[in-house]
Amino acid sequence: MEVKIAENAGFCFGVKRAMNMAWDELENKDNNNVYSLGPLIHNKQAVDKYKEKGLVEIDSLEDIPNNSKLIIRSHGVAEKIYDESKAKNMDIVDTTCPYVKKIHDIVKQFSDKGYKIIIVGNVTHPEIIGINGWCKNEAIVINSEKEIENISFNTDEKYCVVSQTTANLEFFD
Repeated sequence: MEVKIAENAGFCFGVKRAMNMAWDELENKDNNNVYSLGPLIHNKQAVDKYKEKGLVEIDSLEDIPNNSKLIIRSHGVAEKIYDESKAKNMDIVDTTCPYVKKIHDIVKQFSDKGYKIIIVGNVTHPEIIGINGWCKNEAIVINSEKEIENISFNTDEKYCVVSQTTANLEFFD
């Protein structure tokens, strides 16, 4: 049997970057407790290696002691997580994918200008939850053409449409 591996097999750029940054933090012997808010990536086997190295996965910032190190995972998080982390004097290691971070910046910029934000993607996906957190959780999230039909567009409003980074361009169009 012949096994062929696709040219682009493996982790995407953002995930690979996040994993390398997290590993570097765990390799630092001065770090006793390093936390991540949710799993670092969507790969249990890979995440387990990080847990063995000392990464503590938590579900809420309330579960992290003040003055700890927090790794922001590749999917990114809502703006309030940064604010709450700073209030707890946490050392933040931001591994948010640069493509996701760009969407955060766009959403924040246009939301602040009064645009209604529409996000194309899965409403329960951590990336979408994080993006929505940059516009006060007021975005309209859609994941199908059918859902578009349920939106009452106001011709007096301005809209900014962004997409989950893993969305297929054909689907987005």
